[in-house]
Amino acid sequence: MQLHKIIAQSIQLYFEFLFIMKRGGEMNKTRRINLRVTENEYQKIVGKAKKANLSISRYVSLSALDKEIIFFDDIKRMNHELSKIGNNLNQLTVLAHQGKIKEVNLTKTREAFSGLWDELCKLVKRKG
Repeated sequence: MQLHKIIAQSIQLYFEFLFIMKRGGEMNKTRRINLRVTENEYQKIVGKAKKANLSISRYVSLSALDKEIIFFDDIKRMNHELSKIGNNLNQLTVLAHQGKIKEVNLTKTREAFSGLWDELCKLVKRKG
């Protein structure tokens, strides 16, 4: 049961992190700033904004305000790994309900999940 509690907490933390990243602070933006950049600068900004999964406006705002921008490469990988762990746990649950298994060694699952949990906590601490 302890593993289920850890999984539930990490999934909640993960979605809170995604909500923070998408919301990004002040929503009533009433002021507009126009700026000129070279073509090379523009391409760099567009590339970095795409890599961070942010709009150009959001990326430039965060950069100008000295906010740390977390790239989503880690999140995508973590989401994939969490999905795999979840699928495995669901399969084990089905087998347990069918009476086909009585006891399972979840040591490797705990280790994998613990590593993901640590990475997610580091990302959230950097964001906060």
